[in-house]
Order: sequence, then structure tokens, then C-alpha cells
Amino acid sequence: MSIKVGLVGLPNVGKSSFFNSLTGSSVRAENYPFCTIDPNISIFNINDTKILKLSEVDNPKSIVYPTIEVYDIAGLIKGASNNEGLGNQFLSHIKEVDIILNVVRFFKNKNIIHVNENINPINDIEIINLELRLKDLETVEKRIEKISKLCKSGNESAIKEIEILKKFKKTLENNTDIRNIIDSNSAEEEEKKILKELQLLSYKPVVYVGNINEDKIELINNDEIYKDEEIKKFLDAIKINKEDCIFIPVEIGTLIKGLSEEEKEENLVYINVWDKMLNKLSNIILKKLNIITFYTSGADEVRGWNIKNGITAKTASGVIHSDFEKNFIKVDVCKFEEYYNAKKNNINPHFTTLGKEYIMQDGDVVYFKTNA
Repeated sequence: MSIKVGLVGLPNVGKSSFFNSLTGSSVRAENYPFCTIDPNISIFNINDTKILKLSEVDNPKSIVYPTIEVYDIAGLIKGASNNEGLGNQFLSHIKEVDIILNVVRFFKNKNIIHVNENINPINDIEIINLELRLKDLETVEKRIEKISKLCKSGNESAIKEIEILKKFKKTLENNTDIRNIIDSNSAEEEEKKILKELQLLSYKPVVYVGNINEDKIELINNDEIYKDEEIKKFLDAIKINKEDCIFIPVEIGTLIKGLSEEEKEENLVYINVWDKMLNKLSNIILKKLNIITFYTSGADEVRGWNIKNGITAKTASGVIHSDFEKNFIKVDVCKFEEYYNAKKNNINPHFTTLGKEYIMQDGDVVYFKTNA
């Protein structure tokens, strides 16, 4: 399944550099605001350690990682919801994505200008969140205006929708994000329908990417980054869990990208930290979007497939090919650890044959049987 993430933040926080390092792209990352105008789009391979292990025991001809589509969205500024900068068109780009990666500048570098002159991560986050809420408020108010006439005529569906929209409006006017009052798993069907149609920006899941200075790399390497006073203050101020963010010097991704094989041996600390953070980022994104991964593995190919948590084997087979779902017969399933350990010890893995109603589990290694 397609996963779309959008890199959002103020100008010159390192979004385009992060985009280039994630995707292997070479988009412009200049030292001035609005270097990016139209969103750059590329693919990021999910850093999946299970695929590496499956490849180790099956020695396949090809390896296919599950992917994430990354949108590098131009920098927002204060007043973007009123079209300051090039605000409105940038805000509309965010509607295209499933989850927001909010890139925040912590690093100090006098040679790289900051749109607000001083480095203040807390203030930067507040500006971005405010602009998203103001855009949502505009969207909600327009929708209320549009269906008000239907309410006057006694249309029950419109009356119910107005009640929900007014709840959204009040929330936004109180400087609260919609995601803080609506849980995607417990939302009412009518709420889900409206949210899907309006694509409210402050409802989208968000992950924070703190772009820090390189001198803090040892804190990351030793899992002590959350002891840093500046980061503790940031987390407390914007009331987010450390599980919802990563902190990394984006510049090391740029460094790694240009290394020769010999130079990589000399920079293993940087490479290990980068891989560690990308693995964490992948896991956060999948968890927030309630997505799991199943695998097909053999001598020809090892491949990971992303699906929504809770779907049946028959539906999951359609991710591989629509004909699989149409002609589904059964699925043979082996848990990842069992499969890997058996293969590692030159034992044939034990597969359990299950039917179309089987609910797929994260890490399942499967073979689908069809009559196609």
C-alpha cells in the first residue's frame, strides 16, 4: 500500500537536505527561504531488519523493501494561512500526505539564516501548528456555510454534520489540534466520513524530526539524547512523547551520501547512528498509521508488503495482485522468528494453512494459494 509522508517546517530548517539523504535525491537545498516551491517527491526504502535476515537465510536473486513516498513541502512562515510567503498553495500540498514529518531546527550555524532571525524550536513548532489550525478553521467555516441552508430545510444528515463541524470549529478556536480530540480508532463513522472529505491538517498524525548539531551525535549513539536539557525543555513545552520524535544531525546524512567505501569504514559511528534513527523513524511512521508488514520469501525474491492492521488474508493478497484476491483459496503462514530460525538451522519451516478470514499479523511470512 502507498504511504505518503510530508516534510513540513519553516524555511532553512534542513527539510530538503533531509529529503535528499532519505531518498538519495539531489534537490536544491539553498541558504534562502522558498528555495523549494513545488513539492519534490521521491521514494524512501523502509529500513526493515527482517528483510535483511530473510535475505541472509534465503539468499534471493532480488530484495524488495517496502517503501514510503516522501514529499518535500516548501517552508511555511507565520501568516501562511493568509497566503504570506506562498502559504496557501503550500498548505494545500500537505492535504496530499498521510502523515506529517515536522522538521524543527535546533542546530546553530550563523552562516545559515533563520527566517525568524533567532533559533527557537518551541516557537517554530507553535508557528507551524497555528498555521495548520488556521487553515483548518477556514476549511471548517466554509463547510458550515455551505450546508447551513440544508439544515434550515430539516435535512437530518446536514444537521448531524453541523454538530460535528461546530465541535471542530470550537476546538480550533481554542488553539487545539483536531487529532487531540479525535482518535482515529474510536471516531464515529460520521466523524470519519467528514474528516476524510475535509482532510484537516491538524488531524493528520505528526512526527517531529529535530535537526540538531553534530556534536550531539554521541548522545544519540548512547541513547542519552533525551537527557539533553534543551530537548527536555522542548518536549515538555509542546507536550509530546519522545516516542513521537527523533533527533538527528541531518548533515550526517549528507556526509554519508558522499562517502566512498573506504571512507565508510572510517565513519561507522555516523553510519550506525543514521541507520538507527531511520529504523526508528520507519517504526514510528508505521505505528502511527496502524500499518503492519508481511513477507514473501524464497530463492527468487524476498519482499516486504505494507498493509493496514486488521485486514484479512484474502484482502492482503490483493496488495500483491488483484487477481490473487479474486481467486483466493488459502494462505500458508509461518511467523517470522520461526521461519528465520528454522532456515538458519537448515530445517524446513512449518507453515500453517489458513482461510480467507485469517487476520494478518505483523511479521507473517506467507504463501498465497489461488486458482488463477
